Amino acid sequence: GELAHNDAAELLSGRASATALARRYGVDPSTVAAWAARAGFETPRRPKVVDEKRRAVAIQHLLAGQDKAVVAAWLRTSQVTVTKLLRQVPGLQARWHQVRTSRARDNACAAWMAVARAAPMLGVAAARRAEPAAYAWLYRNDREWLKLQSSNFTDRRRDANHATVRIERA
Repeated sequence: GELAHNDAAELLSGRASATALARRYGVDPSTVAAWAARAGFETPRRPKVVDEKRRAVAIQHLLAGQDKAVVAAWLRTSQVTVTKLLRQVPGLQARWHQVRTSRARDNACAAWMAVARAAPMLGVAAARRAEPAAYAWLYRNDREWLKLQSSNFTDRRRDANHATVRIERA
């Protein structure tokens, strides 16, 4: 799903609306707007619930990584409206995801390091129980960093009855 070059030109010149192109392609007008955003331009739009001034402020909040629910509450609209805004403004959705991922990574790393500093003798399993959300996020999204930082924990395995060796050999 992409806009053909001539359809994009019609849209930009005002000869065709997003709704008309949506009918032509058999899709929703917001899909045409999302295609246009991916192509690097914004579709002309009729003013709806959100005026231009509040829309610009909402875009700034989204660029800062604000949660969609918070922006929707501020605009007094639905999260669907905010999602459409994210999809329609060129580059906004990618930047929003980037900022939110970076913030989540920083929070998870800080939580994991706090446990590591507080009790380095805990071991990875105990630290994982102490900060399960941070461990889960790092495991899914930045496993290399987690492995590197987890190597700083003291290895608490005890080989009194050689169980660890037997398990590793098995």
